[in-house]
Amino acid sequence: MISSTGYPKVSIVTTSLNQARFLEQTIRSVLEQKYPNLEYIIIDGGSTDGSIDIIKKYEKRIHFWLSEKDSGQAHAINKGLRMISGDIWSFLGSDDTYEPQALQKIVNAFQKNPAAAVIYGNCNFIDEDGLVTRVKKPGPYIRKKMLRSNYLCQPATFVTIAKLHQYGFLDETLRFSMDYEYWLRFDKRESFVYIDESIANYRLHSSSKTMGSTLKMIKEMVSVKKKYGAGFRADWRYWNFFVWGQYYYRAKRIYFGWLAKKTAAFLKKRNESQYPD
Repeated sequence: MISSTGYPKVSIVTTSLNQARFLEQTIRSVLEQKYPNLEYIIIDGGSTDGSIDIIKKYEKRIHFWLSEKDSGQAHAINKGLRMISGDIWSFLGSDDTYEPQALQKIVNAFQKNPAAAVIYGNCNFIDEDGLVTRVKKPGPYIRKKMLRSNYLCQPATFVTIAKLHQYGFLDETLRFSMDYEYWLRFDKRESFVYIDESIANYRLHSSSKTMGSTLKMIKEMVSVKKKYGAGFRADWRYWNFFVWGQYYYRAKRIYFGWLAKKTAAFLKKRNESQYPD
């Protein structure tokens, strides 16, 4: 894993579509890592919101970028992965960021654990303004726990290039769970190593894919669990109950959240009509 520069090459792929509001923060968080052997690729889906101007601002420091329509995030990520030449890779959403020295921490961990296929760390959940709302510390890898829930934080997870060559690219039929399916694809055969280090920031905001399509996301995750869960009969009832319980719990939260917003809007409108300025 040692290149001619003395440092393993780390390849990062960012996919983006109309995320100009956050894109520059993402790009800067990668380029300001000060890691000496970085390959950065940006795959834009044909943005019309000024994202291209932001990318061009940094293009001298970006290995490759393009802007064209794609058939989804997994398709866009795979475009980038087909171009990488690094020893270690990951993909970073256009609204997420890395913590300072994140790449060096990951490389150090791989060098201490040469048999590892995947190394992952801690992740901060941040809001639209970049404020930390909670910290996710996944802890050591447990296969049964992974089957029940994707508890790895994707922006803080890195894979060796050898495993990309061995197990292939992301499943482009999946919209939300492509990383989860990827971990389950080879978790029985490979070593996952956890480091208790702050690696990335995962942003939740009103226009993010995760926040906007929770029910569809959970339904897709259920299909992935079923695909890989048949060999875990001892846990089948537990995780099946857990997943569907989680599904209806979140559905309930979404419904009552929607109802609360509608009620607040109605009361505001009524008060304005009763007490005009």
